[in-house]
Amino acid sequence: MAYALFRTCSKGNPIKAQFGTPNGGEIRRRRSEIFKTRPPSSGPRDTVTEVTKLELMLNHISSDCDYQQYRDIIWGLESLNFQCGYELAHNWSITAPHRFNKQVLDRLIEDYKPGHFGYGTIMMYAKKAGWDDAKWKADSAQLKLENAWRGRMTQQEKNYKWTSRLSKDELEIYYDKLKIKYSKEIAEEALALELPDKKNRQLRSY
Repeated sequence: MAYALFRTCSKGNPIKAQFGTPNGGEIRRRRSEIFKTRPPSSGPRDTVTEVTKLELMLNHISSDCDYQQYRDIIWGLESLNFQCGYELAHNWSITAPHRFNKQVLDRLIEDYKPGHFGYGTIMMYAKKAGWDDAKWKADSAQLKLENAWRGRMTQQEKNYKWTSRLSKDELEIYYDKLKIKYSKEIAEEALALELPDKKNRQLRSY
């Protein structure tokens, strides 16, 4: 059974789908205009990391659910003011194709009003479905640490990938050398900061 569908708006006029096909530039343009009328989101920033996290959280939540939960998730996504919010909502919705109705999705987005739903709404449903936020944070911190060396690369080193015409194996060797070089620098700097602090703790212990 499809999600409940309101076939007329408050004035009794037929609903006109506000958005077209996902991933279209027109959707993003219209969303940019909509965001100008909304207050800033209190949720996470629109970054690759946060979008990835949202996708993983949504993967835990079944879209084969009742209308209330469906509405809560869509409005929770809308509260974030993410440019890719429609794509996230659409791609999650179609994981239950027998329920998905594009008019319902578009109407929910059209009817969204800031203030009642937010990031916490999505987090609540995700945790109920098994999402481990502590594990995500730990894994993210570890990944950030493992890739910290990339932030030390010079622009010339970054461009070398495109100008050198290295083979895939040669490119891996090139990056391995840079990783060793910059990881050593990071470790030495961390040790240099740790030693004075350790010395001060020892002096305070006397």
